[in-house]
Amino acid sequence: ANSDLKRLSNTLVHDRSLLKAFQTIVTPGVSCQQVARAVSEIMKKLTNKNPIMDTIRALMDRTAPVLADATCITVLVNLTSNLLTAPTDAESDDEDKFNIFINGQKGLHLILSLATVYPGQFKAQEVFEQLLVNLKNPDNEVVLMDLKILAKTAHGLDRRHPTVASCLQPQLLKIAKEGTPEQAKQAIQVIHSVYTDSPKVLEHLLESMVQMLDTDLPNLPSIVKATGQIAKVSPKIFENFSREIVRDFIVSEVLTQDREEEGLVEDDYWCEEEELSRDTRVKMEGLHVMVNWVSQTSGDKTVISTPVLKLLWALLQQKGDKQWYQRRVRGLFVLYKKFCSLQTHTRSLCYNGSHFSNQGNHRRGNQSRGSASC
Repeated sequence: ANSDLKRLSNTLVHDRSLLKAFQTIVTPGVSCQQVARAVSEIMKKLTNKNPIMDTIRALMDRTAPVLADATCITVLVNLTSNLLTAPTDAESDDEDKFNIFINGQKGLHLILSLATVYPGQFKAQEVFEQLLVNLKNPDNEVVLMDLKILAKTAHGLDRRHPTVASCLQPQLLKIAKEGTPEQAKQAIQVIHSVYTDSPKVLEHLLESMVQMLDTDLPNLPSIVKATGQIAKVSPKIFENFSREIVRDFIVSEVLTQDREEEGLVEDDYWCEEEELSRDTRVKMEGLHVMVNWVSQTSGDKTVISTPVLKLLWALLQQKGDKQWYQRRVRGLFVLYKKFCSLQTHTRSLCYNGSHFSNQGNHRRGNQSRGSASC
């Protein structure tokens, strides 16, 4: 195969039309029809008697059959949207309705795969209009998949299709405040990708979220998740509000307080993350905010990371708040995972047990050195 490729390279140097045909195959913006014509031209120039033909056929098998152009993407998005919003006949049973909707979800999974491989083929305004409609779907999984597709394909949408982008922004802001935690995270990512003035948009959004921070807020996990994502994509914006978010709320009102009621938790020592109580999920998201804050802050990170890690180490050593520990042993393990993640992000600080010297004896310092390597 190596000798065949060398021979092919020499051929392409002298045959510019053949080189252009190969370039057409691997160019992101071409249609399937153009690719088909290019493949046909290559096959004509390289006859079956040519010893490199088997290598060429292998290259064709790896490229041409899996191509999807802008027209294909538009048709697929329209078909999927029709399945997700299809009016069902009154005589149709629940199973038929369910199957139609499941087929629509499968279509979304396929679109997301194509968005990962061929983001440049998502060009048509009609595609983004349909994706905008899908954001209003009552199914949370559909909305989440739709946001993931937009995050991969809508870069610079405000320049390509400004009308769609202007309609999209209020929907994204609403999802960031009222959606599920994962939807809020993806909405922030889409805002960052779509809008040229995203720092200004995110600053206004974060300012309103800071004013909303309250432990009794029903969608508090989503608000905290969104602030953590803003800390990741726009650290300079987050830094302006870091004192109110991290010190005054996450540390003072979330991590060091226990608001769970008695008798809500079984005796299990482990559970899935989605089965955790609201209070524990908020604590987890708060730790995630601190991870992003420490990892994205410029300058000397030791100044802010040292008190953060001291606090988390104290929570682990004291098992958190006593009452919280007794009722949330399984949640503590998940929080410990987040603590390890924070240490991973700050490993460049050469963190060691000496920072915890005021927490206990030399043996405890050795324990902290061991945990910093997790």
